Amino acid sequence: MTSACHQPSRIEPGRLVAAIPALLHFHPTDSVVLIGFTTTPDVLVRCVLRLDIPTGTHLPAVAEQISAAVLAHEIDLVAVVIIADSEQDADLPHTMVQRALVRAFTDAHVEVADPVWAARIAPGTSWRSYVDDSRGGMLPDPSASLAATLTVLDGSPIYASRADLVAHLAADPAPTLAQRAARLAELPAVEPEAGAGLLRSVLDRIAAHPTGEIGLDEDTLVRAAHALTHPLVRQAALQATLTDRAAAARRLWTILTRATPQPAVANPASLLATAVYLAGDGALANIALDIALAADPAHPLARAVRACLDYTMPPELFRQLLTDSFDALDQDASGLLSPVRAGRGVDA
Repeated sequence: MTSACHQPSRIEPGRLVAAIPALLHFHPTDSVVLIGFTTTPDVLVRCVLRLDIPTGTHLPAVAEQISAAVLAHEIDLVAVVIIADSEQDADLPHTMVQRALVRAFTDAHVEVADPVWAARIAPGTSWRSYVDDSRGGMLPDPSASLAATLTVLDGSPIYASRADLVAHLAADPAPTLAQRAARLAELPAVEPEAGAGLLRSVLDRIAAHPTGEIGLDEDTLVRAAHALTHPLVRQAALQATLTDRAAAARRLWTILTRATPQPAVANPASLLATAVYLAGDGALANIALDIALAADPAHPLARAVRACLDYTMPPELFRQLLTDSFDALDQDASGLLSPVRAGRGVDA
């Protein structure tokens, strides 16, 4: 294929493929997965991009667009993995796709690891190299990978499929949402201090119980969703994602994304997208944005986060963008929810 492809000794293909579900938080199917690395002084994962396998006559142009998205992360090594079914003993599928991607990265002077294929990511499944017929093997157990262990320790589940990840944010039953919508319509205008006080107390409760489900009663769910309809409360909620309350905020926005009726669900869903994007979970961020923009196509935060994701802005750059934006505001709302100033003393 091309002499630019080789497998660095520090990257073992089977282990790399087995780590993909943990890196994405779900098991991909019929996908191209691109993993970008820096290699100096150590090999570190900088980005992971999954997409449906591209087709059509414009494959080279599509490959250039995809490679540009990965190159935005300033990598110097990329691994190309294709997950797709193939007939037994047949040639590897989608060879034109991997060739176009390898060519795009090679033209950009980025080292390309040996591109590999696997039908699925499961223990004992075969993997094979696209460029060297002698290279191949069996995948180890994905659940036993170091990446899986770290993901679980971080409190993040690994889903069996993207559909299961979507189901993670499935809305509550329609009759329940209708009742909440009626209650929301009856509530008076939000008073920012009171609304922020409610969210602060809920965040404190969640932070005090970092594991396990937190049950919120109907009144709390409705009043929290109502609080987020005020722009100053939303600003404070967004700033909370940049503080030591970030983990608790992610859990609360998840609960409210399921519990809030349209169109108000755009508020917690866009906050959730922001929070998980900052945590490096682009897949869940995109799903949350789909919910937000379906409820309110003009929602400013949802549109802004979608633009950053489409550009594949690295999470640390996105964090800096948010911090700089808050620093430039005349009115700072961070004190409504937390004494920790946005962007100060936060582990990136």
